[in-house]
Amino acid sequence: MLNKNDFKIFNYFSIFWLIIGWVAFILTLAGFFYWWIIAIATSFLLFFKGKSFLKIALKTSKFFISLNLFIISSIIIFGYFSNPTIFSGRDQGSISQASIRLAKFHQLKFSTLVSKTFFEINSSELKNKTNKCLQNNQNNFIVKKINNYFCRIIYSGKALNFSGFHYTADGNLITQFPLAYISWLATFYTFFGISGFILANAILFYIFIFSFIFIFQKIASSNNNHSNKNISLMQLIAVTLILSSFSFMWFFKFTLTENMALALLWLAILQTIVLLNSNFKKIKKTSLLILILSATLLIFTRIEGFVFFAIISAVLFKNKSFRNLFHKNFHKLYLPMLVGLLLIFIWNIKVDIYFYKTLAKAFGKDFSGDLIALNDKNIFSIFSLLKIFALYGILFPLFLGFFKIISFLREKDFKILIPFLIVSPAFIYLLNPQITPDHPWMLRRFVFAILPASILYTTFLIGDLIQKKNIKLAFFIIFSILFFNFHSFIPLLPFRPAENLLQETENISHQFSAKDLILIDRMASGNNWEMIADPMNFLFEKNAVYFFNPNDLEKLNLKKYARIYLIVPNERVNYYKNSSIGNRLSFFKNYFIRTIILDNQQLNSTILPQQKITITDGTIFRIKKYEINN
Repeated sequence: MLNKNDFKIFNYFSIFWLIIGWVAFILTLAGFFYWWIIAIATSFLLFFKGKSFLKIALKTSKFFISLNLFIISSIIIFGYFSNPTIFSGRDQGSISQASIRLAKFHQLKFSTLVSKTFFEINSSELKNKTNKCLQNNQNNFIVKKINNYFCRIIYSGKALNFSGFHYTADGNLITQFPLAYISWLATFYTFFGISGFILANAILFYIFIFSFIFIFQKIASSNNNHSNKNISLMQLIAVTLILSSFSFMWFFKFTLTENMALALLWLAILQTIVLLNSNFKKIKKTSLLILILSATLLIFTRIEGFVFFAIISAVLFKNKSFRNLFHKNFHKLYLPMLVGLLLIFIWNIKVDIYFYKTLAKAFGKDFSGDLIALNDKNIFSIFSLLKIFALYGILFPLFLGFFKIISFLREKDFKILIPFLIVSPAFIYLLNPQITPDHPWMLRRFVFAILPASILYTTFLIGDLIQKKNIKLAFFIIFSILFFNFHSFIPLLPFRPAENLLQETENISHQFSAKDLILIDRMASGNNWEMIADPMNFLFEKNAVYFFNPNDLEKLNLKKYARIYLIVPNERVNYYKNSSIGNRLSFFKNYFIRTIILDNQQLNSTILPQQKITITDGTIFRIKKYEINN
């Protein structure tokens, strides 16, 4: 079983990375994201806590070392079969791009020559609407400032040619995603380049796994129902179930906010349990600090963080000792903290308003009409979802976990149910995932809360069976879960997202100069979820842009460009030849892209997606310039 020094070393590790995450986040809000500030913060932490860390590290248990070897080896394997997901079309590409832009421009807002060119298409209309809105300003200074801000937000537009970004009123691009994970990725990109994305996810996954292990130990040891030997065995089984689960392995490969939410949520749950177990007889300052840092940063990582933070707060306030502690230290500790959090939240809304604007539109759409009605279509979707869960090894632990949760409810063992209580709002995704219904993509809704909770309570079930000497049934459950896990885990582990595509994109980019405008069809790579336009722009510094409307070309001011090119797959050539720009196209050269893709399956399909090599043959056209009248 893990000892106190193991827990201390993990806490030090967690605090270090939480502080780095918070520093990066605050620098992002301030629009002052510079590597040297992060380097100073890192050096400061290492200087003051590095010696203590090493001293405790020498006292860790053999079991802790063994777990580290097992977990780190697995993470290295996951990382080996990963590629930085930088191609636009889906969230991971837009998030990666936002982090790279942040590292390069030191702030979220940025513009390029090509983004300014495309902004001009709608800029006149947007400016007129904004100015008309501003004319209604009040004389009151504060009201005027607020109205000015919201006029510019309301009449900003989604940047249709730049996936995942909005245009500000003054023509800059800015992300539409939460900022905590973007700033986290930007930190690692700053020091390690695009390979740093894999390291960023590796650290988060490590924090999650050990949080999970310690949660099990803290709960099991406090109930006195399990021997130390049994707890150690169950921790090893839990780690095996996690590391063999398709979903954790799969989303490790992608730059998605679920990776950070996974670490922060379960770290916060761990510290909540530690504090409640202590009954606040002695303030555990380290655990309280970690809880505050993780639970609050979770708010700025995913929108569900608000709900998780509220439930954690409610769970703590249910404890009389915490209420007394809260009232005793309210003015000198909790009031400044709450005021600080409120100010940061307001600051975040101001900076990341386009995320909340996008969210509000999606929320209004999802909860309008009969979309939330539990009709026959919804019921069919639930059954389809359960079939998908079976395909990826989620269904069995989900049912076993629910069974054990019900058992704990009947026994009124509410302390063990704290993790379930905290993550319970996420179970609404079983009824309405609110995501594109193709798999394995849609599994991201379940990977950071529902799946870990299911495995946790399944592990308790297995532990109880072993404790009661029902060894055969316990190992039948273990091997059944592993069997269903490996069904999807083994064939898809070697898959590297967008393999070879970055090199192919670089090869194509060499055909153009920095003064050319390159218009790129969404299917140029053979996959509209992996568009090559943005990486060609932010990595290879070409004026490349995703292009979908031929009629836009005659609206563009092309005076700043030497030549205009169009990159299009052969199956889309006729579309452009028959369009308004068809008579201006002249052949330049052919291209081909060879990559490996995954043919994502729809919700009603119960077949694993297959890897397949695709070769996309296409044509690069030169477009005769046409100057707009200014």
